[in-house]
Amino acid sequence: MKVKFMKRFGAYFIDVILLMLVVSIISPIIPKSADTNALSKETTAVVEDFANKKLDQKEFIKKTNDLSYDLARATYLESVVSIICYLLYFVVMPLFTKGQTLGKKLMKIKIVNNDGSEVGTNGLLFRGLILYGILSSIITLILLLVTSKSTYIGTSGNITALFGLINIVSFVMILVRKDGRGIHDLLGNTKVISIEEGDVA
Repeated sequence: MKVKFMKRFGAYFIDVILLMLVVSIISPIIPKSADTNALSKETTAVVEDFANKKLDQKEFIKKTNDLSYDLARATYLESVVSIICYLLYFVVMPLFTKGQTLGKKLMKIKIVNNDGSEVGTNGLLFRGLILYGILSSIITLILLLVTSKSTYIGTSGNITALFGLINIVSFVMILVRKDGRGIHDLLGNTKVISIEEGDVA
């Protein structure tokens, strides 16, 4: 079980690093607000002031929350592009590669429906939305664009924490369950199998 879990974790790690690299390459060409650089510098200055004890914790939290909101508004197109990249990689690509991402191909594992048949759009979509934080990113982006600053600041962190907890629970489930299925597998009615063995990985 440990080796199989490590294969899945290895594939997950490879895929996420690869996507982060792709987004970082695309990011410089995405249009940004003229305020982006100024906001980034201001954020750095606030962190330095806190480190040098020029700001107390309450002031630091308020300023960083305000700046994070302003930065998110200034770079929201990056979030849109990132969501699209993740959907293309984790949902669209496996449809044409028999349930494999590059990470899964390297680890010799693939996604199938729970009955062993070839995975479809719905299964991949449920998995991607939960496991790779796509749903969390979509909800956070909607909050950013349609709600007030206070609502966004008060809610976005909780959403990120909730989906982080769901991921932790999923990894534990993969490790301890006999069928190796996490929350994302149960919702998507999928499982991951080893190509070499034909068994659940």
